[in-house]
Amino acid sequence: FVAWDDTSTAKRPGILVVHEWWGHNAHSRNQAKRLAAAGYVAFALDLYGNGKNTTDHKDAETFMNETLKAPAVAYDLPAGGRRQPGAVGVGGTPEMQKAPVKVRQHAVHID
Repeated sequence: FVAWDDTSTAKRPGILVVHEWWGHNAHSRNQAKRLAAAGYVAFALDLYGNGKNTTDHKDAETFMNETLKAPAVAYDLPAGGRRQPGAVGVGGTPEMQKAPVKVRQHAVHID
């Protein structure tokens, strides 16, 4: 899910929104929209794939454990004139910090 303000033609920094352990859901998409309104191009990734999400703790733990077994994925996305996009986490646990996405910018947590 990608959100941006299409009324602006200026270059904007990119930012990666990492979902909570529940999976990619409305909350992560809403955070991307909020960041777009603040001047970013925000990409809310789907770490588990295919829109997989849950509200059950045991399922969320299973999803996270499956993800942590995956090989690490590095990326190099040019965005808005910056060499690397930033990243934010919306909720999550310390395990999310081990997720298989390596971000070479500072990451922050937002609620």
